[in-house]
Amino acid sequence: MSLPERYLRWDERFRRRGRTLALLWPVKVWTVLAPEAQLRLNVFQEGILGLLHAGVRDRMQVAQMLELDPDLVAYVLAQELEPFGFVDHAGRVTPEGQRMLTGEAGRAPRLSQQYAFQDAWSGNWLPRVSRELPEILPRDGSLTESPQFSFDRDSGKQLKPFVLQAPRHDKHGQADRHALLQAWRLCERARARAAQGDGGQLADLGSEDIELLGDEPMPAWVWCDIYVNEGDPQPWLVSDPWQLTPAARWLRELLQARLHELPMLAQRIVRLLPDDGTQCDSPAQWLQHLEHRTELELVGMPHLHHPGNALMREHMGRVLRLRERLEQQRQGDGRLQPEDLSALTQESASLLEATVMRLLERWPWPADAAPPHWSGRAQAGELLRQLPLPQRIEAGPIGVLSGQGSRQVQHALQLDGSAFKALLFAALLCTGRHADHPMRRLPAGSLQWERLLALVDTRNKGSHASGNRLHGNDVLEMASFAIAWHRQFEPWFREE
Repeated sequence: MSLPERYLRWDERFRRRGRTLALLWPVKVWTVLAPEAQLRLNVFQEGILGLLHAGVRDRMQVAQMLELDPDLVAYVLAQELEPFGFVDHAGRVTPEGQRMLTGEAGRAPRLSQQYAFQDAWSGNWLPRVSRELPEILPRDGSLTESPQFSFDRDSGKQLKPFVLQAPRHDKHGQADRHALLQAWRLCERARARAAQGDGGQLADLGSEDIELLGDEPMPAWVWCDIYVNEGDPQPWLVSDPWQLTPAARWLRELLQARLHELPMLAQRIVRLLPDDGTQCDSPAQWLQHLEHRTELELVGMPHLHHPGNALMREHMGRVLRLRERLEQQRQGDGRLQPEDLSALTQESASLLEATVMRLLERWPWPADAAPPHWSGRAQAGELLRQLPLPQRIEAGPIGVLSGQGSRQVQHALQLDGSAFKALLFAALLCTGRHADHPMRRLPAGSLQWERLLALVDTRNKGSHASGNRLHGNDVLEMASFAIAWHRQFEPWFREE
């Protein structure tokens, strides 16, 4: 086996209960010259900050003028704008906040040396970039095929992680800089969420803004853990080695695809899981059994097995698992757990968001066309009314969508992680650029704009701790609607 030069372990940020299985994951580490990303304001932050700058200091008045819940205004001020230094403790806009409003902040981001990571097996860029490489040394400084580590000198306890062996030969060819840029964007988005709890938006960056330094990467292993979270629809999870999020679904997907080749690892994962009495011939079969009901439903959606539709498949699987869990609770004691209701609401909205993002990828805004621009709600509404759809969008949804500024929608056209309403507005604009766009072909009224936006609004209110109580029947109906709304696009997603 070819040994890596370094073992890397980032400080733990998330505490987990129960047993875990330590894992060393092989990666290729590239040195890159990348921007120090700066955040843009999201639509809530920009609206509140703009009114404060205009002299409106009363929070109730701010909430009334923006048609927002007063609790949401208080939350954005206390948890987002003030911690980032955009307003002071008295609610006055700071010079930095003024620069954010005028768009001056982040125009010329500073470049620095950072490190990007490729999965050694698939060659995929992992959505993480780091400014440091926290190296750990095995016991006695030796490098072996089964390294042991000591993190507590007093107890002398040793940890011996399971080692995923790196491939013997690199079959991935030259590094893809465009894919690297996408990985960087995803990382900065996750970093923003970790720091802010919302994520904001990122400044525009082209592929020329990231540069690979050197022709060869450095082999290494990153430390992560396999663990069980009873509140998650997945039976087991892989932790995020870089500690930006509790779990890394992209690592779990990569490992799940290879688990049949790793029977010893599958057996050790099984030991972490609760026993439901099911008999299987092998650990890999046991793990497959846990997802069998969901997989049977996913088999009936062959479009989701296309690599380009992986994000939709992930969220569809989560919706199906959570819906099944809630149905079992209702048939049991009838009590539905609030955390499961919240999770299903979130995943239903995430499925819709992933669907709209995929529409934008498949039917994008032409690169040689000028981005759309408008100066107010009236112009935005007129753009939406003129779209070549089989049925005009109702007045209510147009009123909601026209609140999106042209700058937010322009960013959404670039798929930079914008809010759902901006993504939907962007996808709608693209219908005028593609005669074969699905939204132009679906039966009139099937897209149900009002119900679609209501579901996402329910998700947003829940994520901002507005105190809105979720009801079981409503959440289950929302999940069924999200599934049906997604599935009407199947004929077009199967054509890939």
